[in-house]
Amino acid sequence: MTGTRPRRILLGCFAAAMALSGCSSHTHSHASAPTHRAIHAPASAAPVAYAGWHDPAAALGGDKVLVSTGKQTGGRQQDLPKKIAPGTIEVSMECEGVGRVTVDTGFVTYTADCSARPSGQVDIHTSPDAQASARLSVTADSGVTWAVAVGWNPSQDNPQQ
Repeated sequence: MTGTRPRRILLGCFAAAMALSGCSSHTHSHASAPTHRAIHAPASAAPVAYAGWHDPAAALGGDKVLVSTGKQTGGRQQDLPKKIAPGTIEVSMECEGVGRVTVDTGFVTYTADCSARPSGQVDIHTSPDAQASARLSVTADSGVTWAVAVGWNPSQDNPQQ
């Protein structure tokens, strides 16, 4: 598809930027689960210069942004479009502060452990069928700042496979 190559280039650039900024990118793929890409600061005894906060919408690589919450604390619920066309849905999250954040879109749900340093992850859900969406629901422990962006593109090629 025509949008796959630029998308892969953008994701490659994003991964390279993460590596150069002291972060690493890990990919976990499950046949029945969405693809999950976590971005965390490396564990090290030596002092390391860590990258600052990243806007989760920037990790969507040019996808159509359906929802972008901006920095938040506590919890939030927000409507998603009633119907999302077939394609790839990405849920990008960034958090900072010691605790946990749970993100639920109805088709992607996960809980992430957050730390004092900013970290994030992108979860990818590819579907050949239209998705009837529920709501974006985010809950977080007190002291955790988070942001979530949900994006969509018409491609059904999963760039992580």
